[in-house]
Amino acid sequence: MVVAGGAEVVEVEGKTDLIVGVVTSVGATSTDDGPHAATRRAPSTATLATVRIRDRLASRSSLTVDHPPSRRERPGTMDRPAARGLDLLGCPQMLQHIDSALESFLRTSIGLDARDVDVSFDPPDREWGGSLNRPTLNLFLWSINRNTDRDLAGQRAAQVDGRTVYANAPVPIELRYLVTAWSADHEDEKQLLGSTLAAVVSHRAISTDHYPQELDGLPAAELALSGTGAEQQADLWNALDGQLKPGIQVTIQTVLPGEAPTPAGAPVESLATRIADPATSRASASRRIAGIARFEGAEGLLVQAPHASTTINAVGRFAVRAEAGDELVILSDPPRRVIVPEAGGVVVD
Repeated sequence: MVVAGGAEVVEVEGKTDLIVGVVTSVGATSTDDGPHAATRRAPSTATLATVRIRDRLASRSSLTVDHPPSRRERPGTMDRPAARGLDLLGCPQMLQHIDSALESFLRTSIGLDARDVDVSFDPPDREWGGSLNRPTLNLFLWSINRNTDRDLAGQRAAQVDGRTVYANAPVPIELRYLVTAWSADHEDEKQLLGSTLAAVVSHRAISTDHYPQELDGLPAAELALSGTGAEQQADLWNALDGQLKPGIQVTIQTVLPGEAPTPAGAPVESLATRIADPATSRASASRRIAGIARFEGAEGLLVQAPHASTTINAVGRFAVRAEAGDELVILSDPPRRVIVPEAGGVVVD
């Protein structure tokens, strides 16, 4: 029985298998149907990429392929600290990590066994094509562009190792891959390419479960078919001096971290204002004291100074007009009191 995508369900020793992928070793058998007898190819089961589903077909109404376990569940990763997106700054392997994520996604979605089908990211020129000895899915990254339609600006505060930094907006990029299938048999190539096409159009993104640990902190990369025309693809083959083959253009939208984050400066502890009248030499000054309330339930409490008052905000901070030696009273239960120092702010525990 044949199911969607050209896969075939067969019975082997009482177990149900789903066969997908490509035939890589074939033998010719002829039929005795007259002088125009057809020659058909008998697949070698040792060279098929397979996904064994056994008895799951009987209990599921539709065919599904399991996603890989989360990185947190993979052996050897539980004892390693999670990387942060900021760790990618200056990382020259960024594109290789995205390649790895794309390969993991396709192998899982299509069911490609690494023992049967290779995945290559080399330019598919004549020299490369002539060196192949196994079915190969080629994913050639040929275009890297900044996505100006999604440009971001500004900064956001972030915590890194307990320190506050201002991270710059990430840079959105668009990667375009030319995807081609290579095998000794043209029908096998179409089978592999069709399975890849089905995987791409049925997913909108590459799940972060496929990311190597170095990409932790980045969002799932968006996945789509490119609208690049046939003429541009033909020009690409001419540039590669390769053999013209059917291929699909796959676009990945992702982001690169922005410039190095800027460490936040020391917090403002007090703000002094002095007003002078040049005509009379008279002057007046005032000072606002910054404070931090580090006890539970501080938000919204009233802070009283001799000549002003304010309330504590959601993150436990406040600023109030006061002078050195003044007493500040926080109306908690019981009230908390603190004396304004000669310099700097106050901390209330």
